[in-house]
Amino acid sequence: FMVYDKESGELVARKPALGFTDEQVKAFRVRATEGVSGQVFRERKPYIMYDALNDELTLKENVALLGVRNGVTVPLIVEKRDEDNRVIEERPIGVLHVFNKRYGNIFIEEDLRLLERLAKNQAAVIASAQIYQEVVEEKEELEQILKSVYAGLIVVGRHGQVMQMNRSARAMLGLNSEDVQGKPME
Repeated sequence: FMVYDKESGELVARKPALGFTDEQVKAFRVRATEGVSGQVFRERKPYIMYDALNDELTLKENVALLGVRNGVTVPLIVEKRDEDNRVIEERPIGVLHVFNKRYGNIFIEEDLRLLERLAKNQAAVIASAQIYQEVVEEKEELEQILKSVYAGLIVVGRHGQVMQMNRSARAMLGLNSEDVQGKPME
């Protein structure tokens, strides 16, 4: 699968990528305006590649160099739903590729429908993981800011327990231990 990177404007391959080396996965990236990946991402419509060696869209991504002969690409779309479970917003976050490197078989419409269902589930998992990662990064950044503030700083939770105390506050209160987290403020 490939996830859209807002900073670079590229779709970037991510693990797991069965059948590909780490180097191939790292190198597999394409601008979101190019190739089959970009088209599926932008148009939010799946695409079946019957002949990757001669398909204009796949030539831009060099999938033939990966040994790919044919495949299916479906969009990874995160859906926002209302209380009646109706889709009220869709946001593409990447694409899912399934390539056939052997046997010469081609993909059919049933394969496409199955992959679209899988892609919906995968998009939800990826979006959740991205949100979690952002929260973790923000938390770590906030903790670093709190630690670096020269003034004494104590963060107290709504039930009166110490959530965070920086070094300056511990020094002012004559506390040597960092083990004050979760203790009552008093």
